[in-house]
Amino acid sequence: MIRHQHLTLLLSACAVALPSVATAEEIPALGDLNDRQQRILLGHLDRGRTLYENGEFVDALDAFKDAYSIFPHPDVLYRVAECQEKMGEDVDAIANYKKFLRQSPDAPERKRIEGVISVLERRLAKRQEARISVVSDPPGARAYLGRVDLGPTPVEIPVTPGTYNVRLELNGYDKIAQDVEISPGKTCLLYTSPSPRDRQKS
Repeated sequence: MIRHQHLTLLLSACAVALPSVATAEEIPALGDLNDRQQRILLGHLDRGRTLYENGEFVDALDAFKDAYSIFPHPDVLYRVAECQEKMGEDVDAIANYKKFLRQSPDAPERKRIEGVISVLERRLAKRQEARISVVSDPPGARAYLGRVDLGPTPVEIPVTPGTYNVRLELNGYDKIAQDVEISPGKTCLLYTSPSPRDRQKS
């Protein structure tokens, strides 16, 4: 029989000694697993820890996910989140770190984990930011984004992803209006050449 104490120590080592505290959410107990399940769990955890220490985060994530499928314990979830953080899977890492804190509200490194979450959320927001760049020939046309005056071209600003109406106005030239769709993490370059306005015949 596999001793529960040994498995608990391994879990603690994998989770950087973050103890899980029972909350309203049900936390599994080692005694719920039979001997075979415990052996398999130990194998996944040991493999995941070794892979993580070697910087093989993709394979480590798979190992910890396999462990979590057998034993959905907060300490294992923490290791899943760590791998996702290293891999740049910010949305999943944030969700799993937050779930860990819900299940382990008295974790001694709570403030550090909250700091990590804040960093990931800022990084995620930066990745989702989009930009629009408006260039005209001739330059100096007044650019508008909806009702917002962007100033003379060329001009580039950060925007929230979405669809916008861009308008250009320049004395002596016809006005130009165009709808553009801007995707997260992308820069939309709008290059246009206004047509000279026909002069009225005298």
